[in-house]
Amino acid sequence: MANSADTFTVLAGNFKEVYGDLHNVIPDTAKLMKMIPYKPKAKIGNEYVEAVKLTHEHGVTYSQSDNNAGALVTLTTPVPLTLLDAKVTSSAMLLRAQIGYDAFARAEGGDKVAFKDASELVVEDLLESITKRLEISLLYGSSPTGVGGIPLNGVTSSSTNFVIVLDASQWATGVWVGSENAHIDVYHGSTKMDPTADMIITAIDVDNYTITGTMSGTDSGALDTYSASNADLFIVFSGSYGNEMIGLDAACLSASTLWNIANTYALWKANTYSSASANLTMGKLQSAIQKAVQKGLDGDVNVIVNPATWATLNTDIAALRRFVEDSTEGELGVESIKYLYSGGKMDIVSYNLIKEGECFILPKKGVNRIGAADIGFKLPGGDNGFLHVPDRMGYEFRLFSSQAFFTPFVAKLVKVNLIVNS
Repeated sequence: MANSADTFTVLAGNFKEVYGDLHNVIPDTAKLMKMIPYKPKAKIGNEYVEAVKLTHEHGVTYSQSDNNAGALVTLTTPVPLTLLDAKVTSSAMLLRAQIGYDAFARAEGGDKVAFKDASELVVEDLLESITKRLEISLLYGSSPTGVGGIPLNGVTSSSTNFVIVLDASQWATGVWVGSENAHIDVYHGSTKMDPTADMIITAIDVDNYTITGTMSGTDSGALDTYSASNADLFIVFSGSYGNEMIGLDAACLSASTLWNIANTYALWKANTYSSASANLTMGKLQSAIQKAVQKGLDGDVNVIVNPATWATLNTDIAALRRFVEDSTEGELGVESIKYLYSGGKMDIVSYNLIKEGECFILPKKGVNRIGAADIGFKLPGGDNGFLHVPDRMGYEFRLFSSQAFFTPFVAKLVKVNLIVNS
């Protein structure tokens, strides 16, 4: 009979053969990862550094050629372009799952089919779960409203239970479905309102934008009191505050310094546009994108909207609609419709991770994910993510990622807010 070391070697070999290329697989639901390509980049110290052009050369000399014939024209003093280093810190994420030895008993003889049968459900859910968290970070990492800004009186807590009711504008159904048992934190500014223990979700009510769960009785009173008179609370997933990347929302809203460069430069400040507490229409979308066009946006863009916004836009299709031959794009009710704007095409995509009151416009080129590792089972040091669980009768799978959202074209980003879908 094979010893435990031999068994583990066989199973690890099966793991590498069955899942060795899993880092190349992006689930169909991962829309943002497909829009934003991953580009590995070497670190300088603890950061990724990329030079960004922020101003043009301005040392232009003007002269009339028909006056003062033969005169020597004094050249204007050179005014060089401004080139600064953007410094980006990547965010590491690791997701682990464990499974008992019994599940792999049939795979000990080297049966790869049996190994896949025993592990496939766990591995697929691992990939789906970490991809969802990465997508959320790409959107709302370091956002001032987290994954949900809480309105005034939005929290009620009693002893060890809490109920959070969000406004529709801050609700994204895709963030919360499947989140029962997830751990969350509530903050205002940098102050954590649940310092004693994580808050744990027990139920999600999609129709009423409600999150229910348990929390420490030590923290509940202070949270309830603060919520009664303040509207600046927000939710993050446990442990993410201060540790996740700067996402699209935070980049769009940055008003001081972004990636080590001051937002005082016009080319380093994104654009915002208000839908004026009403439906988002094609006319408003055209007005929103023109704010980036004025700063140099040219070429095709992605417009990411909540499904509720998508539904209202579908009722507003007009002459700007562009159908694609032999394609489902452009048909009512699908996930992507292409519209023309002055610089190219808008590819409008429905995504349930977007909050109902918001949408984002970003160019298809020049927006990337950079870092040391895309999602995969290869761990730092070269080991694969399949290992024994110490002091437990089982194995552990680990998925790892270390990356960040980045674009040198901040002025080409647009956030639309105050969308009310009706």
